[in-house]
Amino acid sequence: MTLRMLIKPCRCSAGGIGNALARAFHARGLRVFATARSLEKMSDLKSDLGIECLSLDVKDLASVSICFAEVEKRVDGKGLDYLVNNAGVGTPISSPTPLNTAILSPPSKKIKPY
Repeated sequence: MTLRMLIKPCRCSAGGIGNALARAFHARGLRVFATARSLEKMSDLKSDLGIECLSLDVKDLASVSICFAEVEKRVDGKGLDYLVNNAGVGTPISSPTPLNTAILSPPSKKIKPY
């Protein structure tokens, strides 16, 4: 059985924590999908290890949808065994985004997409 893992962006570029996680899980036999806004910054993962690298900007809902559709296609609809979300979005709380709205909203309040 091949275990599948998606590492969402946070320094999947060389020297970052996401890059180190991708390398460590790949070394343990997992099929890793590494993501970052820039594919060029992850070229070492692909060239050194053959890790599957995908473009993903977590602040762009279209980018998220495209990336997840591509992963689903590549795993033939079997889903992921693990998801590492080490992405962070540094926006002021005064600037509402779907992410900080979801975090700050009480459970009883419906969240409307922007």
